[in-house]
Amino acid sequence: IDRSMNLFAGIFYILICVGTPIFLNAHAVLWANVFVMASIASVVPTFKKPEIAGNLFNAGFFISVASLFYPPTLWLGLAALAGFNTIRSLRGPQSIILLSGLLVPYFLVGTYLFWYDQLPLLWESQFSSFFGLFPWAIPGHSTLAAIGVFLLVILFMVLQAGNFLLKRRMEQQ
Repeated sequence: IDRSMNLFAGIFYILICVGTPIFLNAHAVLWANVFVMASIASVVPTFKKPEIAGNLFNAGFFISVASLFYPPTLWLGLAALAGFNTIRSLRGPQSIILLSGLLVPYFLVGTYLFWYDQLPLLWESQFSSFFGLFPWAIPGHSTLAAIGVFLLVILFMVLQAGNFLLKRRMEQQ
């Protein structure tokens, strides 16, 4: 739309979410995305830090809290591990710190639910459908149309990413 860097993509995303009746309620994925962004914010600044144990734990913790809202998000723990390994080479103890960050929210929620005799609720809601990877419900036409619009917007943004990065490189030089 404009040659300068701006946040119009986010505005269009919000307008499409609000304009589509399917996405009017506060969906669990939207809540989970808040914690996924916090996890990404924990991964990014570790490039030149000598001590990253806190960032490792926080990234795992935020991913795990996001997975309490939307269970398939727990698979992002592998992405966090790959991200940390790309930024800096991880050793064994550092991977265990990330894993402990992933386990702490489940331990806390499991302890709370065990105290009130509701522990099977955690198993049913989080682990019974293999983290929600295989939903077999067939979507309706309006859902497919909304997904198609989102895919077109994402495709447009991916195709325009080169122009955005080119502008950014030119500004840095």
